[in-house]
Amino acid sequence: MASAKVFGEKYLFKPLTGRFPNFPQNGLGPFTIERDDMVNEIIGLANPTCSVHISGCRGAGKTTLLNQIGMKLLEDKKTVWHFVNSKNLSFESVYDDIARAVESGEELYILVDETQNNYDASAFTVLLKNTNPNSNVTTIGAGIASEPSSSYHFVERYQPESLLLLTDGSLEEHGVNEFFTSGCEGNNKQQMLLLLKHIRWYVGGHVYPLVWLAEKLKARILEGQSAVQVKKLLDSYDFRNEKSFKQMVERIVPTSYTDLRPLLHKTRDPNGMIDFQKKGICNSKNEIISFLLLEVLTSKMMVQGFSQVFRGQLSAGLAGVCELLAFALPSLEWSPYNATGGPTEDALCLELIVILNQVQILSHRLFNPKLVNAGTAHRRPDMFLNSMVNAYVECVLTRSLSDSAVRDVEDHIGRFLGDDPYYKIEDNRTWAVLHFQGVGDAPMQLKYLDKKGERGQPMDPQKKKAMKLAFSSGQIFTFLMQTRDVYCGAKLIAGPNFQEAQSNDPTEEPDEMVL
Repeated sequence: MASAKVFGEKYLFKPLTGRFPNFPQNGLGPFTIERDDMVNEIIGLANPTCSVHISGCRGAGKTTLLNQIGMKLLEDKKTVWHFVNSKNLSFESVYDDIARAVESGEELYILVDETQNNYDASAFTVLLKNTNPNSNVTTIGAGIASEPSSSYHFVERYQPESLLLLTDGSLEEHGVNEFFTSGCEGNNKQQMLLLLKHIRWYVGGHVYPLVWLAEKLKARILEGQSAVQVKKLLDSYDFRNEKSFKQMVERIVPTSYTDLRPLLHKTRDPNGMIDFQKKGICNSKNEIISFLLLEVLTSKMMVQGFSQVFRGQLSAGLAGVCELLAFALPSLEWSPYNATGGPTEDALCLELIVILNQVQILSHRLFNPKLVNAGTAHRRPDMFLNSMVNAYVECVLTRSLSDSAVRDVEDHIGRFLGDDPYYKIEDNRTWAVLHFQGVGDAPMQLKYLDKKGERGQPMDPQKKKAMKLAFSSGQIFTFLMQTRDVYCGAKLIAGPNFQEAQSNDPTEEPDEMVL
């Protein structure tokens, strides 16, 4: 009988060495981070009765590690088959050859990459549920931990955090510093080392984006720029809008939906954080490590699909924003947040965005300028709802029903209006104030016809005129919200008591200028 090395010649492992001309498209970097201890540990675990699956996030270096395992097995004179993608297991001829190898009793190692792409392939049944006592086939797979895969059929699921370079010391240990400072002298070398530390922190130690950014930005250091200057380039809109940067991001960003709400809880639930760990956003201590991934996930949130709430297209402009918020607000829970303003408002904004992301009929991009563009947060409201709604939203928190609290909210709204507004809003844009009220059984009533303006002083006539015009034209509106019921001004528009209030007086409308 022909050996597996002969009849399986087309599957034989061919090691990838040297500098890869297709980087970054193939995901293999300009140099390899050696992981000898990890390679030996995995090979020591694996045997015909103990298959091993390497689980990790995208861009962590799973393919490179599998390549190193194959090279080590070749050094040990083993026969190794390699499937670069589990989709290749679907061919009937492949299934027959694997079954033949199992029956032969010959020693063979089979490496399967991208297991999530074909996790129900029948060939996995032969490899992972094999009951043939004569089988001498050992299977080692690699796949993305956060996506469905055949990993649960493997005996050992190897999920090392050490695939990521989680400390600055690991840059030196694995030769990253030495490689990227090659050709740098004097101050350029010091600046390159500082830049590498920043990139490692920013990407959370994910090897692929770390190497990609270091390779891309090294030229700037060699031109004489400082690490601070290059960091500003990395943070710039133009750089992040480059096609090559977007392609790099697409290789590492999770493809499955990520609910960011567990990140906002003061006490993070370990079960709720598992998804973040699998995707490489957080470490085992539930600490955020990849700010690049968090940033991308926040900016990429899109509303899509279908919802039973909206039977048709959402209304445009002001009406659309009202419908959207009336749907989202009743389902929010504010009890985890005790502080007022600052980071708490940011958390509420982001939680609202996540809730709105569940409204599945629109094609709206939702983002929080304070999180996405912190440098300009003081010049515009907390959120901007793009596309058909095209409106700004400002979040305000109050914890009392006092006159001073009413005045504070009025002052806050007044900052958007007048000859010299504190916040810069583009002309003719609808905007809302989401007023999260934490006390009382009735909402505040904000009356903008009062003769007093900011801090109880007489309102500037021009500013008062601008406020009247904005409210009368429907450009501005407010939502006053408690934990359970949602009010638009003094009118209940959503919540447990909404149907009862609507049936009692369905024609009641709030005063035009009392919001």
